Amino acid sequence: MSRSPSRAAIHEAGHAVVALRCGLPVHQVTLKPPDLKAAGWTVFGTRLGAKPEVRAAVAAAGRLAEELLTGTTVLSYESDFAEMNGAAPEGATRVWFEDVIRKATAILRRDRDRIFALATALDRAGALGRGEIERAAGLTPDDKWRPRAAAAPRRVPPPAPAPVLRLRIVWPASQLRTPLRQPSNEPSIRYWT
Repeated sequence: MSRSPSRAAIHEAGHAVVALRCGLPVHQVTLKPPDLKAAGWTVFGTRLGAKPEVRAAVAAAGRLAEELLTGTTVLSYESDFAEMNGAAPEGATRVWFEDVIRKATAILRRDRDRIFALATALDRAGALGRGEIERAAGLTPDDKWRPRAAAAPRRVPPPAPAPVLRLRIVWPASQLRTPLRQPSNEPSIRYWT
């Protein structure tokens, strides 16, 4: 009977998997951080020109993984929130943060099994180096996540032409040179299609 991985291991595995899927190398994941205030630690490299969205998604991934895979969150996230806010561009809006969280959640849902595998290995070892992380997760920074292709847009036929509305104005007989049978002084309008 296998034991479920700890919350801290799931949290750190979430950071690591999202970092790898975003093309960032993960150097170390540990449940024995030098800072005794934290339950775990993930050290990942930032590539030159890494977008703020990527850094923020990695920061948000720990809490999101814990919530997604265990159903609740109990760990403290001050450092994750500080990192996420630090990655945000100046003037970032709520929509920007929601988009980052949506992208991170999509990666975590898709790689749920990889997170469990990495978290289990992390619980066993206590700390993992780069090669061990990539083997346990089955990922490298070259395995970038790409959103699933949207279904090809359905070709919608052009709309049928609208019926032509023809208008015929009949003037009163008094204004015509040849008398008609209508003795009205007002023009009558008749429509037909």
